[in-house]
Amino acid sequence: MQTGNAQCVYNNKVMHHGTLLFSADMSQMAGALNVDEEKIKSKGIKSVRARVCNLSDYLPDMDVTEFKSYLENCVEGKKTVFSPEQIKGIEKLRDEKYSTWEWDYGVSKEYDRRSKKYFPFGTVDISLSADGGSADGDLIFKGDYQKWRRFGNSLRLRLALRLVQADANTARTQAEAAINNVGGVMTSGDIAMFNSFSDIYDPGHGEYRRNALAQIWQSVDNSPSPFLCETLFNYMWYGRAESNDNINFEDGKKLGSNWKPEYAKSSKKDPRTFVISRLYYHDDPHAQKQPFKRIDLTDELYNKQVSGSGTTRYFVPVPKGRAWYDSWPWLMASSSTIKEAYNESVAVQGGSCHPQLNNAFLKTNTPGIAMTYAETCFLLAEAKVRWNIAAIAETPEDLYNTGVNEAIRFLKIYDEKALAIPQSEIDSYLAANPLTAGTEVEQINMQLWILHLTNPFEAFANWRRSGFPKLTPPSNAYTRDAKDGKMPRRLSYPISESLYNAVNYQEAIERLGGRDDWTKPVWWDKNSTY
Repeated sequence: MQTGNAQCVYNNKVMHHGTLLFSADMSQMAGALNVDEEKIKSKGIKSVRARVCNLSDYLPDMDVTEFKSYLENCVEGKKTVFSPEQIKGIEKLRDEKYSTWEWDYGVSKEYDRRSKKYFPFGTVDISLSADGGSADGDLIFKGDYQKWRRFGNSLRLRLALRLVQADANTARTQAEAAINNVGGVMTSGDIAMFNSFSDIYDPGHGEYRRNALAQIWQSVDNSPSPFLCETLFNYMWYGRAESNDNINFEDGKKLGSNWKPEYAKSSKKDPRTFVISRLYYHDDPHAQKQPFKRIDLTDELYNKQVSGSGTTRYFVPVPKGRAWYDSWPWLMASSSTIKEAYNESVAVQGGSCHPQLNNAFLKTNTPGIAMTYAETCFLLAEAKVRWNIAAIAETPEDLYNTGVNEAIRFLKIYDEKALAIPQSEIDSYLAANPLTAGTEVEQINMQLWILHLTNPFEAFANWRRSGFPKLTPPSNAYTRDAKDGKMPRRLSYPISESLYNAVNYQEAIERLGGRDDWTKPVWWDKNSTY
């Protein structure tokens, strides 16, 4: 046995290790470590048995002498002999600091909150002091523990509703517990977000401190191409989450053919539609790899669309499932905006006529969102509809309206000016789209779908547990597992798991039927009809 703690800097890395066991008697060690906690509680420390192993089990051809020699030579290949002066300095530091009562026992912190629980992987022991109601280093709520309480309860509410298919009774019990717990759920103004990105991108040194989602949208070479697909755009504009060719209007015509300009004047349109999306000059030769210098054609093309006549169309969302090399709807129009900017007569065509994600979402110092008050309102509204929980004082209609208001106003955190929407437009939208009896759960979850644009993992999870929106895979889906018309139900395991966690990875694959199939649902996803 070689014991003690040690650190060294090797190849620009800090290496730390404690006790090394080569061929120890595990039963004797277990007995030695099984100390009554009460015997040493006054010293503020505990001795805890840990899962350990003998190195000889993994080095059967090496004895302890060889191992010692190897260990001594593996780092630098030579011994370091301290001088008498260095030894005196070490002894002085030992005696004056590391041998004192204050260092060993006297500075143990008194905690006013403590929780301990055993899990299969070991025991988790959490101790907390909330002196003055704040904590240093809190990057989300800046030390406001009351907001942490509300966030925790709201997160519990989210997870409770995650169980509506798997165990409706537990879902209700946990939802009520979350709502009634100390502190309650999130209130107006609460946003759980990480807002400390310093916008550092240095691949040469492996230094990345950016909003990763924004980086993906912007692309590695600063040539962004995130377009809104027809399902989302058509729901926000026409109130129907369908493909262009499947939307039928009152006169029997379809959106994908026989276009009429009045179709662009839908009373259902969400005021966020052309705030979340914009029509940028996609092939601008003057702004190559400079996304924030692209000319915005939205106002010009939008006004032509809603005030025009005949069958001319000036914008259309991208059909679902289309890759960049597939055929997209092709529109073409002249643009006075481009002519004024560059004194060039250029036809607007292709990508410029397809709604793209607003530049405000591409800024890599934008916050990362975990949960919002808007989401909490929608979850409460659904819980009220499903179970009429007495602790929820508001009606589903009031919670739905508040959720929509908060979701729209929430966008301003990305850009106060570019994403601001007048209250009058929000009121008009709610008046035209009230919560309707019989479709409440669908309407609530469609709003969650829009809200989670900047939280795609939660959008995916919420779709699986709610079934909304009603999605179908495109016929030309470029996927490995959806050839039978099924939508993905889970994320695939990272390839690295098969290398670094091979045993558990293989065991999980066997449970999935022998391959990492993303159409196999997770345990709480029990509805296979969508």
